[in-house]
Amino acid sequence: KFGNTNYIFDDRRADGTVYTPLTPTYDNQTQFTNNLVLLSYYSRLNYNIADKYLFTGTFRIDQTSNFAPDRRTGYFPSGAFAWRLKGEDFLKNNATVSDLKLRVGYGQTGQQDIGINSGYLPISTLSTNTAQQLVGGQYYRTLRPSFYNPELTWETTTTYNVGLDYGFFDGRLTGAVEVYRRDTKNLLFFSNVSALSNLSNAGFLNIGSLTNQGVELTANLDVLRGEKLNVSVNGNATFNRNRITKLTLVDDANYVGQINGSQINAVGAPAGSFYVYKQLYNGEGQPIQNAVADLVSDGVLNGSDRYIGKSPRPTTILGFGANANYGKLSLAFTMRSNLGGYVFNGVRSGAYFGPSTNGTLGNLSTEFLTSRLTNFNSLTAQSDYFLENASFARLENVTVGYQFGSVLGKNSTLNLTAAAQNLFLLTNYSGLDPEISSGYDNNIYPRPRTFTLGLTYGF
Repeated sequence: KFGNTNYIFDDRRADGTVYTPLTPTYDNQTQFTNNLVLLSYYSRLNYNIADKYLFTGTFRIDQTSNFAPDRRTGYFPSGAFAWRLKGEDFLKNNATVSDLKLRVGYGQTGQQDIGINSGYLPISTLSTNTAQQLVGGQYYRTLRPSFYNPELTWETTTTYNVGLDYGFFDGRLTGAVEVYRRDTKNLLFFSNVSALSNLSNAGFLNIGSLTNQGVELTANLDVLRGEKLNVSVNGNATFNRNRITKLTLVDDANYVGQINGSQINAVGAPAGSFYVYKQLYNGEGQPIQNAVADLVSDGVLNGSDRYIGKSPRPTTILGFGANANYGKLSLAFTMRSNLGGYVFNGVRSGAYFGPSTNGTLGNLSTEFLTSRLTNFNSLTAQSDYFLENASFARLENVTVGYQFGSVLGKNSTLNLTAAAQNLFLLTNYSGLDPEISSGYDNNIYPRPRTFTLGLTYGF
């Protein structure tokens, strides 16, 4: 026979007294409602002189309940001027140049997305019955204050750009060249704050500035134009540089930056740059286990020996596509490529092993079979040995279609389409996929390859 015996013990506090739960009372003391209100006003003016000189101006006013009344209104102007060179006498009759337009622009946009968060209000919430404070032999529910910042305001991005739109050979070749700069100020950033400076140790602040600048190129070419066969190709390229210019309320030369694991936000570096130890290698070029460089030369290996390394942000983004149709048959595909970015291979970094008390090995993955580092400390796990070039080229989409026409009746249509996503990937990255937005790869599942077949009937 088997039997069960239940033993029930008193719930006792740390001081040995028996805890008796209170009966909850719903007196609206802990109930509240979050509301987010956005209100916008928008105006626009276009002015055209002889279809050659084009002026555009916009002005918008945005208000948000996320900020205090004296800071919740943002004013965002923009303006642009375009000179249509093709309309001038010296190009009007030029058969080669079908379009040519020079343009300059300036504009501001605002960002207030911190969730539904009235962060400017000092809000205190009543503790639960099971989280009480002992005072004078009696337990009391307490008010728990939250972080608040009455100075919180809009994050603003100002964009300057100069561009040239072109067209040649009756529009068979079209495209644009654009140079831009984007300055973002008053970055809304969730950050730690000094002890006793607020009612919590972290919250949203306007503490940063960053700059993006670069060049964008686009082109489209009609290779063949015919009654039955048409073929066109298109491409684009973006060359971008990202740099943080401010990260503290008060400039501090000794401030390293905001560290998040093996990455850091630091002034003068791209956002999310890698903050790693320098791996040491033997004479054969193989990594030495548990050996990283003492960069500050103090004889101690610690966090001060890390350095700001590569960036996860690609320096060049490329795109290429083509469209073709022959009669009722059509074909289209899209390729894209990122060059110059890096990724931290977290899967390889975590491929070490540790024996259990009974001698079995844990944390074994297929990467364990190939990693040269199998039993290392936390310094090696955050070394630049695991930084890999994340450049890639991907065939993103292929679509084939056929129009059967009215084969099923007058005024009817029947179309067949077949599509494939993520057909192939070209890269030297050793992980599953180098396209990681955060720059830290801890993925153990590959990106799916998708095939779809569709049939559309209309009548």
